[in-house]
Amino acid sequence: MLGIEGRRSRSVLPPEAAAAPSSGGTQRRAPREETDPHLWVRRLCALLVAGVAAYASYVHQREFALQGGADAASAALWPLSVDGLLLRSTVGLLAPPVPAGARRRGVMWLTFLLGIVVSLAANIAAAPDLTWQPVLVAGGLP
Repeated sequence: MLGIEGRRSRSVLPPEAAAAPSSGGTQRRAPREETDPHLWVRRLCALLVAGVAAYASYVHQREFALQGGADAASAALWPLSVDGLLLRSTVGLLAPPVPAGARRRGVMWLTFLLGIVVSLAANIAAAPDLTWQPVLVAGGLP
């Protein structure tokens, strides 16, 4: 096809269709991404590690709450509130930044760091004794 200046255009669409903005419809993924076994293995491994970490964190934080005098129901909810704070702040930090959102991002970073500190402190405090091995197991990655 010839373009406006008489040169051959690289587009196979008519000029009016090529210049038209996208309708905002959903984009299709490349077929390779949907069937790539390595992608699914990585996702399953990430899910497995996240599940183990969530379980270990929940058990340690629940134990911390019980040691702190919380009743059984409160101790069961404590880890959910701490990890919920971490999840909410992570989602906020992963969102695209907005022009006037510097304060919002600062609050998200503050809540994220607070959640990390509380979670790590609860995990370490749940260690049976404060020697290096139990502290490493309680506070380390699964």
